[in-house]
Amino acid sequence: MDEKTTGQLEKILENMDENGLEGYFHQYLEGNEYTKFSVFVTDILQHKQLKRITVIHRADIPESLGYKLLSGERRTDERDWIIRLCIAAEMNLKQIQQALKLYGFQELYAKDRRDVVLIVAVNQGRTWAWEVDELLKKYKQKPLCRPNWEEKE
Repeated sequence: MDEKTTGQLEKILENMDENGLEGYFHQYLEGNEYTKFSVFVTDILQHKQLKRITVIHRADIPESLGYKLLSGERRTDERDWIIRLCIAAEMNLKQIQQALKLYGFQELYAKDRRDVVLIVAVNQGRTWAWEVDELLKKYKQKPLCRPNWEEKE
């Protein structure tokens, strides 16, 4: 799938008639939720002029894993890894909720103690995983799970 930003897709749609819809759906909208997540994150990073490496370092995730998660090349069943990346990408709460939903995870929930601390951290503008972990520990909540993963060649 050719990854395009929302702006690029809107340009394509400007001159499209209904005969092109099926091709557009197949080329740009079909794919798994992880691919859609990567397009969403790429669009946000471009808008905020953030580099992937900056996000990966802030998230405290091994580089090769971070690149694979952000590109959609690798998937995870660990919600915390995605939360780390979203926080490091300077996403606001609405964007994080959308990213979690696109990835297939439960959104942050205002009746869950740990999620409440995460929501406050996001709303305060914390963008480093260690900052969020300190706040979680302060309120006796489990820190964000950190990947211990290195790609094996």
